[in-house]
Amino acid sequence: MNKAQQQWQNISEKYTAFSIREKVMILSAGLVFFLFGGFTWFIEPTWQKWQQQQAELTNFEQKLTRLNSTSLKLQEQLKIDVNLPLKQQIEQLNQNIELVEGQIQKLKTELISAEQMTQVLESMLIKTSNLKIISLAAIPSESLLNNKAELTETIEPADKEKIVLYQHGIKLKLEGRYEDIYQFLKQVESLPWRFYWQNFDYSVETYPNGILTIEIISLSLTEEFIGL
Repeated sequence: MNKAQQQWQNISEKYTAFSIREKVMILSAGLVFFLFGGFTWFIEPTWQKWQQQQAELTNFEQKLTRLNSTSLKLQEQLKIDVNLPLKQQIEQLNQNIELVEGQIQKLKTELISAEQMTQVLESMLIKTSNLKIISLAAIPSESLLNNKAELTETIEPADKEKIVLYQHGIKLKLEGRYEDIYQFLKQVESLPWRFYWQNFDYSVETYPNGILTIEIISLSLTEEFIGL
């Protein structure tokens, strides 16, 4: 018998010597570790993706503001001194503006209104009969610019209203098996709109059922409150 086999036999003998209560505790601890690791693997990429998309949108908005400002200044100069190089520069700037606006528009197509968000989630929860809704509450809408002082300082008052995004959300508490909760989250993630997770908490109180508390966030161009 090699060393590895001897070690495995020693472990098996020790486990066999445990009482039933000790074996159940060991299995429960292993199950909790497995569930926690699975959710960490599922949530972390989504959170990183959300942060990256937030940074991209902010960068596009700042770039568009700078380009608009430069274009206006050049147009004022054009009224006084019209020349070909200046026209070419303005044309290039306008092309850049169109490019950035196109990128922003692409992101906007993935935004969802508060009313749509409510309808979509209600429809999904109705179809998921194996999950029990413990509580469902709306989170007050919030302007993303309120949390970005450095961006606010660089945008003129007239431009702020053009690009303001609002954050809407609901706080959802569900009870069900791990597999059913996992499938529900996969369905939410596969929707054509962008949803983000916040304050994710999963716990097992009565096996095999667990309780999931999560805040599902969406972005919108309107400040309307989610009606439940």
